[in-house]
Amino acid sequence: EVNIKIALAQPLEQGVLTRPDRAALLKEMTDDVARLVLVNNYQQTLALSLAERRGVSELAFDQRLMQMLELRGDLDRTVEFLPADMEMSDRRSRGESLTRPELAVLLAYAKLTLHEDLLACPALDDPYFARELSADFPDAVEARFPEALASHRLVGWIYWDPVGIAGYEALGVPDGAGYYIATRGAPLGAAGADVVAAAFFSIHPDFVRLGIELCEQHTTFEAAAGARDAAVRAGLEAYAPDVCDGLAALGDRLWAVADALPLSGRVLFAAHRRWPRPDDPLVSAWLAVNCLREWRGDTHWAIQIADGISGTAAGVLDGAWRAYDDDWLPRSRGADDAAIDAAIDELGARGFITDGAVNAAGVAHRQALEDRLDDRTAITWDLLGEEATAAFLDLVEPVGPALMARVDATAGPKWMPAGRDRPPRASG
Repeated sequence: EVNIKIALAQPLEQGVLTRPDRAALLKEMTDDVARLVLVNNYQQTLALSLAERRGVSELAFDQRLMQMLELRGDLDRTVEFLPADMEMSDRRSRGESLTRPELAVLLAYAKLTLHEDLLACPALDDPYFARELSADFPDAVEARFPEALASHRLVGWIYWDPVGIAGYEALGVPDGAGYYIATRGAPLGAAGADVVAAAFFSIHPDFVRLGIELCEQHTTFEAAAGARDAAVRAGLEAYAPDVCDGLAALGDRLWAVADALPLSGRVLFAAHRRWPRPDDPLVSAWLAVNCLREWRGDTHWAIQIADGISGTAAGVLDGAWRAYDDDWLPRSRGADDAAIDAAIDELGARGFITDGAVNAAGVAHRQALEDRLDDRTAITWDLLGEEATAAFLDLVEPVGPALMARVDATAGPKWMPAGRDRPPRASG
């Protein structure tokens, strides 16, 4: 709260913000501030638990850290009741590590020293750290990365669009079954169902396999994508006509960003980027946004995989983070009772489950993963540039609700969760 007051001091002095307005804003942020404090407490406890778990293997590092702090004049081991070098050697021979209270003292000194070093470092003037700083404030102070939500809404509605499904069915696919899988995975389809399933991660492989095989049996991936693209133009003209001309004009800029983004580890994005770009400027621009969205999607799964989360566990965690009822979200992706039970056990082993449901620590962890994703994918909009990004948001954000209303009408109010309003921030 103190840091928020400091941040609001300048607008208060400049007359942009009145004291009653500041008081109202601080009151509005009470729950967010409490949540951020609790998450910070959780993360500090987690840091101690991880250090304690590493045990004797970390003794040499702990000893070097204490020696370094002593050389700087920042630490007196006697005052802090921390073991001297001889005692550290004795503990190593006995297979004993630092105790949890000792680790807590060392963590505190490490944080204080890091704080001093950061203040003296010119790197803090880099614009990158403006995003890192904003991440420590509640949403009422700093709305983070609206571009991702706008992109999801501009793109996602098409995968439940009746016109698109009918067009896919007209290609000979019974009832248009597997339309979502086949049309989204079309650029990667030739590599086979297992490759597409790997890229989709949290969707059950059997769902993916069925969608890809139906497309292979009755039509081509090129024709499937063509049916979707025809529906894109028809749908935008019908439900978001105000976006059409402006989006088409941004197409070249959006593709330039896609061409500049790194391919490494982002297979679905790479396939979409290589896919032929149509002559229709509106559809081409929409496909460029979709390509950028897939870059974020690939990055999203990479972060979750690196965190050690399985596909079903990712769905369980995501559903809790979004406050979805029961296990709707993982079940919507094909998970059965056995898979969900296994996911609960997996998350429970990490302390994220209480009484069979995801707890506050699990939700906080999911938020931390989302924050990491936002940070890693901000390069997309940095490449587009501030002016063009603002133009994109001015164009797309107003039509987002209408396109989400299409999802509600054609699929239901829980589908396309990435296009829904985000939960309140649970970490910074």
